[in-house]
Amino acid sequence: DSGARLLVTQRGLQEGAARFPGEVLLLEDMEAAAAVEVRVSGKESGGDKALPERGAEEAVCGTCGDGGGSLSEPGNPEPVNGPDDMAYVIYTSGSTGTPKGVMIEHRSVLHLADWFGRLYGLGPGQNVLHMTSSSFDVSVEETLVSLLHGATVVIAEKPHILMREQFIPFLNKHQIHLAQFVPATLQELLADQPDQAPSLRAVLCGGDRLDPVVAEMVLAQGYKLYNHYGPTEATVDATRYACIRGGKALLGRPVEGAEILVLDRHGKLAPIGVPGELCIAGTGLARGYLHRPELTAEKFVPHPYKPGERMYRTGDEARWLPDGNLEYLGRLDQQVKVRGYRIEPGEVSHRLLQHPVVREALVTAEREEGGHAYLCAYLVTERECTATELRAHLANSMPEYMIPSYFVRLGQFPLLPNGKIDLKALPDLDRDIAGTEYARPENVVQAILTEVWQEVLGVERIGIFDSFFDYGGDSIKAIQIAARLNRHSLKLEIKDLFLHPTIEQLSPLVKRRESWIDQSPVEGRVRLTPIQIWFFGQNFRNRHQWNQAEIFFRREGFNPVLLERALHKIVEHHDALRLVFHEHDHEIVQMNRATDGTHFTLEVMDLRQHADWAERIEADVLRLQGGVDLSAGPLVKAGLYQTAEGDHLALVIHHLAIDGVSWRILIEDLSAAYEAAAAGQPVALPDKTHSYQRWAEELTAFAGSRALLQEIPYWANIENTLADPLPKRQSAASNTQEDSAAVTFRLSGNETECLLKKANQAYRTEPNDILLAALGLALRDWGKMERIAVEMEGHGRGEIVPDLDITRTIGWFTSAFPVILHISSGDDAKSALIRTKETLHHIPSKGIGYGVLKYLTPRQHLSGLSWKLKPEISFNYLGQFVGEEEGPLLAASPLSAGGSMHRLSERTHALDITSVTMEGRLLTAIQYNSREYSEREMEELSNRYRTRLLNLIDHCMSIDEGGLTPSDLDDPELTVEELDDILELVKDL
Repeated sequence: DSGARLLVTQRGLQEGAARFPGEVLLLEDMEAAAAVEVRVSGKESGGDKALPERGAEEAVCGTCGDGGGSLSEPGNPEPVNGPDDMAYVIYTSGSTGTPKGVMIEHRSVLHLADWFGRLYGLGPGQNVLHMTSSSFDVSVEETLVSLLHGATVVIAEKPHILMREQFIPFLNKHQIHLAQFVPATLQELLADQPDQAPSLRAVLCGGDRLDPVVAEMVLAQGYKLYNHYGPTEATVDATRYACIRGGKALLGRPVEGAEILVLDRHGKLAPIGVPGELCIAGTGLARGYLHRPELTAEKFVPHPYKPGERMYRTGDEARWLPDGNLEYLGRLDQQVKVRGYRIEPGEVSHRLLQHPVVREALVTAEREEGGHAYLCAYLVTERECTATELRAHLANSMPEYMIPSYFVRLGQFPLLPNGKIDLKALPDLDRDIAGTEYARPENVVQAILTEVWQEVLGVERIGIFDSFFDYGGDSIKAIQIAARLNRHSLKLEIKDLFLHPTIEQLSPLVKRRESWIDQSPVEGRVRLTPIQIWFFGQNFRNRHQWNQAEIFFRREGFNPVLLERALHKIVEHHDALRLVFHEHDHEIVQMNRATDGTHFTLEVMDLRQHADWAERIEADVLRLQGGVDLSAGPLVKAGLYQTAEGDHLALVIHHLAIDGVSWRILIEDLSAAYEAAAAGQPVALPDKTHSYQRWAEELTAFAGSRALLQEIPYWANIENTLADPLPKRQSAASNTQEDSAAVTFRLSGNETECLLKKANQAYRTEPNDILLAALGLALRDWGKMERIAVEMEGHGRGEIVPDLDITRTIGWFTSAFPVILHISSGDDAKSALIRTKETLHHIPSKGIGYGVLKYLTPRQHLSGLSWKLKPEISFNYLGQFVGEEEGPLLAASPLSAGGSMHRLSERTHALDITSVTMEGRLLTAIQYNSREYSEREMEELSNRYRTRLLNLIDHCMSIDEGGLTPSDLDDPELTVEELDDILELVKDL
């Protein structure tokens, strides 16, 4: 008597199974999704012989094999198996929905039994709970491994598993010493229980991601909790971690006999802290998949460092921590991008579980019919709670783009037999369950504004009372909004958007565009703009190599013919991309070429057979960078690099023809042009706005205007300020690009979200105010500087000329101007921030006038301006780039474009500080001369800057309302102290 309680057989063998004492099920009646394959009586079959492949709904059950024994014969069969023979096949669900049979050999099972039994002290007198399905490989540890060590296996009846109030009494009745759970059952049956099981000395959890909140609940009850990780393909377990209170639920370290490798996308070992794919090698590795040789070859690959051995690619993302533990980061195939941001849905689930009424949470990524991804949260809660309440909870700890669009309440989660959540059984999404209260547009203009805001701000749904700034709006995004409104023949003054930041307030100020802008190609001479005159006044070793370059990636590849057609349309449409520069009588002349001829180069390189394609691409892009010729042209060079993984597209454009805002326009238009060409449609781009040639002419006219000349006293005061010098421990004989080095720091997604949005509500600031205040405080701490001269860069597209529209014009519009940061020794965070805000908000015309005065205004008008101020520090905040905001066509490539400037060209500042928000995280780089400063000195400055920035963010987040400052009242004469006195007098009225 085997003691088995269940027999599954076929209809043809039903008669032979009649005397079986337990329950008999017929396979034909079960609609089984997986096949169980064993040896058939009378057929020769060694341990490694498999049956012929059968349908997914078919199985064979018969008498034991070669010895002639049958179910009716008592006693145990003679052992005939060796270590290499197959012990069992367990079917796991595949990503396609087709189950795959994992073949586990005797060697792997016995190795598992050996280390597992020794580790947990299994033996006579130890009671192990068996409650998982036999289709779940944990059951091997619960039953086979336990019995091999002489432990008692206690089988839990269904009521004790399904009814939580009976579970603890069951454990106590049978004095269970070891029990295994999946996270869903761990929370329900053990973590969230009022009573305890004192005999339970080892609680094991595996099969899914363990939430730290659940782990903390278990540990708080005095249990010892061990997090086990391992796919079926590694024979149950590959890593183990002893959880501690207040810690993360890590994967831990490899179990005995297992080898863990974390590999980057090139198959190289990832450094400590760097994410990569978790791969497993060692004794526990499965033979492969039954009758699936192609899948076996795909997942079980040669060991990259041990010839003749194999490893299994799990598809999980993890990283090594400095203490030798592994941290699980999610599934590589489940990481999703929502509006260009990489999101791990499990992180959102974890945050939801911290809400007091949420008992269980699951966040999934869904897609709309148009292909746009969004998040949906499924919840089991203690009581009713609104989506608004849940959104507010999440908003306290994570960025807006990580907040689900929809919330669905369930009575309980549907579970698979192994205890995991049955994703296919989740209810269809009710689109009426929205994540926020929503005010719909009330007229056509509001509807257009809503559509444009959602596109530019990357938000699924915006109501007419939602604030532009609450969704990360800034001046660059304002330009993008104005540009897209042009497509609808609507005109928006950017300043109106800042003064009236909701659609309801703004819509009455949006006007129909009456004037017509010439759409014909621009030809002929173009006046130099201030930033271009500055460029030609610098001591650059090679003017031709001063580029901006980007590399994009497309997994599906590009059709070179269609790409060339799209690029041709781009340079035809955007006139500044056809600029060239000549020197005539010691004067630089800028010319806009006609559209005839070729004004870009496209080179195609096939690297699909080269393993070192990445190095080859980066080397060739350097060649492109050095091949730009300002006189002969073209200023646009493209390189298409075809690899086995997909195509990389490099675009190299001389800085004289492009800037940061222009890149956004270019990427959007190139994507549209290529997609139209690929669809066999005519390539049509949105109407042009005013040309760069027209802008240069208007600046020349503005140079002598009364409005600009009124700025002279302001700039004279700045120029005459005696700024503190940067401390330099050593002098350098040269300051070239070749001497450059850089240090960087990043903020987290949550810290960046606060910087861009919530922190600015306290004092009505903008991100630039906080960034520069923090920089001033850091320089004061680091270099004892209190009057700090900084050259700032702006996008330069201010509305200084009425009815001039350059929102969709490509060119180099950048404005550069000096700012003096006054940070006194006694200034705290509040004082420094308010002082910096007032300094920046009182700059006339957002700084555009400085360059016009310096380079275009006749000298006779400039009394009092000496132009002697030479800031040693430059600062530029480039705004927000979402990484894939341009859509799937042009994703950012991880390759470096490098070498945009000639290595012997002079650097223009001692410190160049650049900040940019990429994929929801602020990145700040401090570039310096390695001959003047050591890396240690710059790391110290970088650390101080980051610390001061976080302190300012924390300060702003800790107060509800910091009060008004003079710039809020548009009174340039009012001081901070005077306003404080006024507010003090009226506060009790």
